[in-house]
Amino acid sequence: MKNSIISWVSALMGAGFFLCACNPSEEVKETSFNITAAFEISGAAGSYEIPFSIDNPKTSQKVQASTDAEWIHDIRTDDDKILFSVSDNLSADRTAELSVTYGQDFTGMVTLTQKVFSFEDFSLSVNEIQAYSVKIKVSPKKYKGNYIYRILPKGEVERYLALDENKLGEKAYGEALHQKILQEFIGQAASEGKELAEILMSRSDCFKMTSQGEFTEIVISGLEELSDYYLIAYGMDFQGNRLTPISLSQFSTIQFVDNGLKFECQIASVTQNSARYIITPSDNNQTYIWTVVNDIEKDMYKDDEAGKQLVKTAQDQAEYYGINFSDFLNSGNIHGTLEDLAPSTDYFILAVGADAAGNVTTAGQYIAEFKTKDMEILDDCTFEITALEIESMDIKVKVEPSRSDTRYMLAFIDEKRCVGYNDYQMVMRIINMESDRLKQGYYGDGITWDNIPGSMTGTNEVWGRRDLFWTFEPEHSFRVYVFGVKDGVCTTRIARKDVKTIAPEPSNVTFNVSMNSASTWHNPVFDIVPSNNDEYFMPFLISTQDLNAFRYNDGSLMEAEVMDQIRDYYEDEITQYVFKGNKTYKTVWTSDTEYSLLLFGYAGSNTTPIYEFKFKSPKIPFGEAGCDLSYTYELFRAKDLKALDAVKWERCDDGDCVMKINIKTSGNPAHWHWGLWPAKENFASTGGIDHLITLLWEVDATGDNIVDKTFGELRPWWYGPADKDTPFKTAEGETLRCMPWSITAYAEDAQGKYGKLHYDVFIPIPEPKDKVTGKCEVGYSEAYNWWATKSGGNDDYVVFTVPSPEKVK
Repeated sequence: MKNSIISWVSALMGAGFFLCACNPSEEVKETSFNITAAFEISGAAGSYEIPFSIDNPKTSQKVQASTDAEWIHDIRTDDDKILFSVSDNLSADRTAELSVTYGQDFTGMVTLTQKVFSFEDFSLSVNEIQAYSVKIKVSPKKYKGNYIYRILPKGEVERYLALDENKLGEKAYGEALHQKILQEFIGQAASEGKELAEILMSRSDCFKMTSQGEFTEIVISGLEELSDYYLIAYGMDFQGNRLTPISLSQFSTIQFVDNGLKFECQIASVTQNSARYIITPSDNNQTYIWTVVNDIEKDMYKDDEAGKQLVKTAQDQAEYYGINFSDFLNSGNIHGTLEDLAPSTDYFILAVGADAAGNVTTAGQYIAEFKTKDMEILDDCTFEITALEIESMDIKVKVEPSRSDTRYMLAFIDEKRCVGYNDYQMVMRIINMESDRLKQGYYGDGITWDNIPGSMTGTNEVWGRRDLFWTFEPEHSFRVYVFGVKDGVCTTRIARKDVKTIAPEPSNVTFNVSMNSASTWHNPVFDIVPSNNDEYFMPFLISTQDLNAFRYNDGSLMEAEVMDQIRDYYEDEITQYVFKGNKTYKTVWTSDTEYSLLLFGYAGSNTTPIYEFKFKSPKIPFGEAGCDLSYTYELFRAKDLKALDAVKWERCDDGDCVMKINIKTSGNPAHWHWGLWPAKENFASTGGIDHLITLLWEVDATGDNIVDKTFGELRPWWYGPADKDTPFKTAEGETLRCMPWSITAYAEDAQGKYGKLHYDVFIPIPEPKDKVTGKCEVGYSEAYNWWATKSGGNDDYVVFTVPSPEKVK
């Protein structure tokens, strides 16, 4: 968990510490252990860490820490930090002594002080209460950090309140409610392949990024009329740690009142794929939204809830596309053409009155109904589909066309994926997907609609998974579609047969596993040999520490809970990670970490016990190469450089900070890597330094996207927030926020071995270079024309443009 303590320590230690600590060539005469003697932490339950450093460490000695304080638990040590967890502090500030030893070289105490939780962190108000929406205001008091706010049903919150052990409302319910909310964000991050911090940064609808306690005032819609709710708010950081108690405010919505707006709609010029429309409201001064739905989609908009559901859909789309909800509103008569409709399909026009705040002002109304013309049949071929064999994870069918020369496609679609689509629409989705793949060269050279995989002519007997690579789950209904296709157009009537897979049977398959020699610190490669090549199985790699949370006291796995975690991780994609026969399995891990490779038979769930194979990932091989690099850097005010050369720096904002880096290499490296990122602590959950190294690889692989070949300017690829906004007071008395950055660099030889790792943390501050006082602070150099002698390119220096410190409001 990141907190103010760790950020402060990082700033205190500075770049010099890190460079010195990893310089193997420097002789250190004696061992010394360095740790700060006192720390202060917040009153929130959670995990914390205390960094330390060791000059000339001894491999035979380990750092040990202990305490008698009952509120501190799970103490453990890492290479450069002591980790521990604490309970909520609900009474008064408290202190404890942490005893720290390092063999015979150090024995000492670290004083830990935990502040008490404050119950006056936020002022909450609820105004402009409507049937389906309210306007809320969340105002932090003493609290200055990031925070989350939510509206939750009264019953849901009070189920958590019932967990309260001491009537303060925090010890039990606070953390439980927080974990429920946090899991939603973690699930979203997993499904989108993003960091938790990236998800929170994007959720401006419920998460406020601030270091100064700015208030939030926003309209929340999608509520139920005549219903009871709680507005809640509490401090939370980008790592998902709760930093304050939960503040509550209860309210109730009012009864919906219809304003009487009515609509007329005329439909004309109906074809198989389009129709003209004219919508006329009864009052041109009132606003409304509308949509068109087919006969299947109409079931999603129930008559009594249709209007509210339509408004909610529009609000979700507005948030997704980053536009205002008011952009969906209409007033007065409107007309146009509906396009991309499906043939032979019933359609309905739905309209509802709504205002700019998202309040529904009239009931939803279906104002028109029409049916598109029948599909034009280009080929009179018909198809007979027979299910020959049905397994839990595959289906074999026989397709008999009435014409042997008709080229057709065969698709197996999970019934749950067909919700909201009729047969023609689903077939068009399949055709459009394959069309995109052909345009992108997905199948390779020479593949067209005449030979695309999955298309065929004549009578065929085909397995869905083994032959065509469709995925299946047990006891699921699948729709088998067969349709003629030519040049991306459906040419025949669509044939369909519904088939349900059978229940899985227990399996006795076992596995032999070995690590392949191609494995590295970043990518493990496992050779997996099952005892039965006819049964499906699944591999899943997880850190042993994470897996330990799902063990019984005897060390055995809680298999049901483990399977739930795996299903949540893969979501709807889980069947794509199921295999048969011998498998060379390549995945990703973090260096120098204990891992468990889980293997089990799979058919919708595990059909065997979960077998566990333990491995430890190698350390990153820094220091093994004979090559190295070094760098120096300076910061300049962009506006000062623009004054010297307006054309060269025209793309920089006046407030930008320009960073000039000179890089020198030694030992003739085959490659060298250099990157500018937030500090490694921001990526603790994904490997820290490992994450930064992989970011360097991404930049190396896509350098053409970020390097300006004309000016030789490399602009930083921003990942996530800085670990802390650091306030700084200038000589003129202004208070600015200055963001910590880190440099990661190393050289690589022709054999792929790495030189020494260079890791440096700095904070650009708005002061002249000669007025800098802190170790991490880097001030501005006086501008001079250092680029004038260059002929182009960036062989001598690299330039980064970074945000300058901003004034604190």
